[in-house]
Amino acid sequence: MRLDRLVFIVSAVVLSAVAVFMAGMYSGHKKTLVFRWINQGYADLKGFYATFRESSLPLSHLGPHRGRGEGVTAGAGITDGKLIFLSGFFGNSNALRLIRRDGSVVAEWPVDYFTLFPDRSYKPGAPVKSILSDIHGAEIHPNGDVAFNFEYLGTVKMDRCGTVLWTRASQTHHSLEIAPDGGYWVLDRRTTPGDDPSYSPLAGRYAEDLAEKLSADGEVEWSFSIPRMQFDGGMKAILTASFRTQNDREYRDRELIHANRLTMLRPEMADAFPMFAAGDLLISDKFSNAIAVHDGKTGALKWFQVGPFLQQHDAEFRADGKITLFNNNAFDDAEYQYGSPAETHLSNIMAVDPATGATEVIYGDREGEQLFSIIRGHHQSLPGGGILITEFSGGRVLEVDAERKTVWEFVNAYDSDYVAEVTGATLLPESYFTVADWTCTARG
Repeated sequence: MRLDRLVFIVSAVVLSAVAVFMAGMYSGHKKTLVFRWINQGYADLKGFYATFRESSLPLSHLGPHRGRGEGVTAGAGITDGKLIFLSGFFGNSNALRLIRRDGSVVAEWPVDYFTLFPDRSYKPGAPVKSILSDIHGAEIHPNGDVAFNFEYLGTVKMDRCGTVLWTRASQTHHSLEIAPDGGYWVLDRRTTPGDDPSYSPLAGRYAEDLAEKLSADGEVEWSFSIPRMQFDGGMKAILTASFRTQNDREYRDRELIHANRLTMLRPEMADAFPMFAAGDLLISDKFSNAIAVHDGKTGALKWFQVGPFLQQHDAEFRADGKITLFNNNAFDDAEYQYGSPAETHLSNIMAVDPATGATEVIYGDREGEQLFSIIRGHHQSLPGGGILITEFSGGRVLEVDAERKTVWEFVNAYDSDYVAEVTGATLLPESYFTVADWTCTARG
């Protein structure tokens, strides 16, 4: 082939590639019809791939088995009468479970997203199969009623026998907490309009997380934009440090923040936090490695701290005036997500003094305390100094005492190769419940 003809062909290919690239950039920037077609096609392809992956095993709910056994592996003989409320994937279903110390089931609520939300048009990019949804954020009432979030897909309340009391079609996610009045504090989400200048220098459409107070019937009583209050309250430099938001591969919309916990300062704890007031709200943001306290009446930012925790979850007020959290201590990277725990990326439970900023690891930094969860994670501070820890990626719940010794452990094994996810666990005394008989003749 003549040299000039070869140069012509190569030049034509390069110029065509550049033209396609520039057209794609323009379409993406202007959100043209071509871009929307391509974007929808990409979403459909992702849905097809997700469906294919789940055809034989529910892989979106599974992680590698770490050889810790199955079921209750420690403390099965404890006779204190306490019950453990679990949310996660059990057997082959999203479900809530109430179990005894020996692992036997007191009550169970299997749930199906497609059944509970037959019209899913409210959620852009809704899952193409029900099994691609999961539970994140759940509570149980003394009378046995349960409330929970399907992650970014809505909130549901059921009675103790599974009858649906109400559903709320929204993008609620991560966190649900019973309020003193019987309502709920939840995290929700909306998408900003593309021409909204509110978050300059950021531009375009963004996923905007909301703090919401729901009534006992699931109606929104009060709501505020978390990033709006944080931008206005002094965190703008942190939230725009990279001059863009992180594009989380799990979501179609760019996220201004990634809120993963909302909890209220209870009146009985308020005296231990003189810089705050009863009703103030503690919020955790994974993307900025930050926790923040907002005024419970106005939403205004009162206090925040960045690190040294990394990608943390489940920040909580503790009765002694400290804030505790699940420090994931690593970034959501495929190299670590489903591999073996790397020593430099071990998770831990950390306590923060909001008055001084001082931090300490209270579990996870000693021999034999290995925790590893790149995403999610949950913990509960117990009377007497113990902790109930949910290791999401390990499908494990463990209770440790004040001396950091394991007194109870549960492994949610799916089979010999996999564990199934546990998204939350709460230890409750039998006296918490008003239910005398958990028997149900039929479950709704």
